[in-house]
Amino acid sequence: ASICQGQSYTFGSRLLTSSGTYTRSLTAANGCDSLVTLSLTVRENATSQLTASICQGQTFAFGNQNLGASGTYTRTLTASNGCDSLVTLVLTVNVGGTSSLSASICQGQSYTFGNQNLVSSGTYQTTLTASNGCDSLVTLNLLVNGLPSRPTLTSSVIEACQGDSITLVSVPNSSFLRYRWFLNGNPVAGVAGQGVLGGSAGGSRLVVSTSGTYTVTVENTNGCISQASLGRTLTFNAAPTI
Repeated sequence: ASICQGQSYTFGSRLLTSSGTYTRSLTAANGCDSLVTLSLTVRENATSQLTASICQGQTFAFGNQNLGASGTYTRTLTASNGCDSLVTLVLTVNVGGTSSLSASICQGQSYTFGNQNLVSSGTYQTTLTASNGCDSLVTLNLLVNGLPSRPTLTSSVIEACQGDSITLVSVPNSSFLRYRWFLNGNPVAGVAGQGVLGGSAGGSRLVVSTSGTYTVTVENTNGCISQASLGRTLTFNAAPTI
C-alpha cells in the first residue's frame, strides 16, 4: 500500500505514517493463524516556486485567480504521484514610467521621435518600452530655431594670375555669431575672419590665392547656419612661359 506524506494507514490496531514492512497475525477461516505482511510506501508531497512579473494594469492567471497586485501566493495541485503539490508564486507588478525631454533643431532639419520625423515646434508624446518591459510615456518639447538670413558673398574678380590674390567679401543680412570660410568644402584655417565672434555690418573679408570653390557660412546664437557661394570657381591662371 502507499499513502501521501501527512496521511496514515490503518493496519489492524496501528496507524502507520512511515514507509516500511509491517506484519500482523490474524485467524484464518480454518481457525489457524494467518500472517499478513504489509509493505507501506509514504509518497512525498512536492513543492515548487515560480516568479513572474506583469505590468501595471495587467493580470496574471494563477489557478482560478487573476492576480493584479504584487505579493506571494500559494495553491495546491495534485502531483503525478497522486499527492499534494504546493506551488508558491512570487508576483511582481512593474510600474510604467513617464519622462519628458526638450530638444531643438534648425529650420529644414527633422527630429526622429519614435516613428515620427518632426519638423515643427510643439509638444509630442510617444510610448516606448522601458527596461522593465512596461510602457513608458515620453513627452517631447521640440523647438525649431530659425536660420540666420543668407549672407551676400562677392568677389573682386573671378580670374587672376598665379601670384596674385582675390578678395572675397561676405556681408551678413542679420545678426550672427561667427563666420566660417570653406574651400572646396574644407574649412579655411588661419585666415582673418575665420571664426569671428560677433561681426560688424561690413562683414568679413578673405584674401585668397588658390583656385577652387569658396563658400561662407554664418551661424547664429542657436547654432543654425546659412551658407552663400559665389556660384563659380575662382581660377588663378599660370603665367605664359617666355
